[in-house]
Amino acid sequence: MEDGDPRMPAPRAAGGLDERGRGFVLIGALADAWGVRSLPDGKATWFVLERGSYSAGGTYALNMGGRRNDMTVVVARSSRTRGLAIACLLVFAVFLGAGKLGNFLPSLGNPFSSKTVDRTQPPLLQSLADLHEYHAAKANFQIIVDTEKDARFLPSIIKGERTTYEAVGSVDAIVDFSQLDDRSIQVSQDHKSVTILLPAPAVAEPVVDPEASKVASRKRGLLDRVGGVFSDNPTSEKELMLAAGVKMRDAAAASDLRAKAEENTRHMLEGMLGALGYSSVTVTFSPSPA
Repeated sequence: MEDGDPRMPAPRAAGGLDERGRGFVLIGALADAWGVRSLPDGKATWFVLERGSYSAGGTYALNMGGRRNDMTVVVARSSRTRGLAIACLLVFAVFLGAGKLGNFLPSLGNPFSSKTVDRTQPPLLQSLADLHEYHAAKANFQIIVDTEKDARFLPSIIKGERTTYEAVGSVDAIVDFSQLDDRSIQVSQDHKSVTILLPAPAVAEPVVDPEASKVASRKRGLLDRVGGVFSDNPTSEKELMLAAGVKMRDAAAASDLRAKAEENTRHMLEGMLGALGYSSVTVTFSPSPA
């Protein structure tokens, strides 16, 4: 192959997507001998493919030739090595061609990809109930639940579990209006004042937020880990959420949540009944149960 550039070729490392720079790689892998010869108006690059096989071991000889800047390279290799090199080049060509072919064909996607199918049945309405509870106040909590299960005569690295759970939730204080009757509401004869007797606010069941709560750390012994393989739910947080709920309810009962509920309920009724024309609104609460 002849060209008009008098400079000798220099090998270079081609990138994975480069379309040039692999000439020396191909010639070196396939040719038994190759070289470059100077011409008056450029240079000529040649290569030789011979039948038969060379002895294994791979020897290289460089002959600069009689002319200035002439270069001849002879590569001695076994036929097995040459066959392996050809196979590698074919595999590379296939992948390169597949990459270029993908520009013209639609994407086939991953044949081993998975998808999620929602087979949930429609919700079943069990019942409807009237609500008579006024949620007058809310207490928000963040509690650390630290539980540890030990086994006698065995170290914790063998048998045992310790879990630290960060629970986030809330507890409401509610006033039950369903207990109101004629004796609970006293209206003056001039309909200007009203007195209402309400039951004491109660602490509702705590609500633990599973999205905001998390397991901060969990350490399990070897036997617990092995046993977890045969369990459907070896690391359930149900017990931890229940324990967090008990702590939240106790903390809410010891706080000023009930007093805040009384204050909010009183303000709500005074505003509502005042809008109806009552100039005097008195709201009292029964004593809290022990």
